[in-house]
Amino acid sequence: TGCTRRTSTVGLLMISTVELGVVSLYGVKTRVFIAMNKKGRLYSTTNFNHECKFKERFLPNSYNAYESKAYVGMYIALSKHGRAKRGSKVSPVHKVAHFLPRM
Repeated sequence: TGCTRRTSTVGLLMISTVELGVVSLYGVKTRVFIAMNKKGRLYSTTNFNHECKFKERFLPNSYNAYESKAYVGMYIALSKHGRAKRGSKVSPVHKVAHFLPRM
């Protein structure tokens, strides 16, 4: 979740389908969408826009990767300390871009 505490609810995200293969990520507690700008930086916004859409890629190792629909080749990634990495610096082969959705 990017949080340092496993039990924190602040990092709980709801994944919603926007269109076939495209999702949005919404903070349940914070009530904001995750978005990525043209420089590959993640930010939060209360208003849904084209930068809030991510292509969901299912990886062979059972993890998922999320690529910006607006900016091809930019992926959501978190460092080992839970900080957002720039989308242009990672690819789906990097472990920092692998996410395991919980049901």
